[in-house]
Amino acid sequence: MSQALLDAPVREASALIPVRPNLAVLTEKMAELRFQILLTTRWESSSHLGRDERQIMRSDLKRMRKQYSDKIDEIAMGFSVQHAMEAQQDVEQRVVVPAHIAPRSRVREPLEDDCDPEI
Repeated sequence: MSQALLDAPVREASALIPVRPNLAVLTEKMAELRFQILLTTRWESSSHLGRDERQIMRSDLKRMRKQYSDKIDEIAMGFSVQHAMEAQQDVEQRVVVPAHIAPRSRVREPLEDDCDPEI
């Protein structure tokens, strides 16, 4: 055996094998994106935003929708088109934004405790 091989740094064989993401992990990332998209859409359409804020949210929505689409493509290429379709259907059926999560207005309304007559 040559001295060069003996002196070479040790490399783990497992470090050379690319890590393939788990289908469940990719599906959960899709679900997170879906939730963010739904929430951002709700906020973007509220009347509480100014023009600049609305434009930023539209830009964010465009980026997140692209990421969501890319996750579907990643599942299709890594697993199968059928798995991608099933993951998308699962995510779109189970991910919702509860009705009580609504955009806040810019003006903070005083709480009852804030209304101290001695102030």
